[in-house]
Amino acid sequence: TLQRQKCNQQTLLEAFSLHDEIKSLDETDGLRVSLTSGNIMHFRPSGNAPEFRCYVEASTDEGADKLLTHIMTQLMTLNK
Repeated sequence: TLQRQKCNQQTLLEAFSLHDEIKSLDETDGLRVSLTSGNIMHFRPSGNAPEFRCYVEASTDEGADKLLTHIMTQLMTLNK
């Protein structure tokens, strides 16, 4: 339901300590999260290795580096 999706989106934003809003979610190939800022986070299992991958997109290289560092830091915190 729409209410459940909003709850899950809020949980996702809180888990990664993101001060943004989710524009759209796409579960076609993992989980692709498009944010209203224009940034994109894409989480997916590797197809050929026992790995979980995280890709990011931002308007600048610096923005992408910052977002990736933030996400990886949050993932390490969640893993403890």
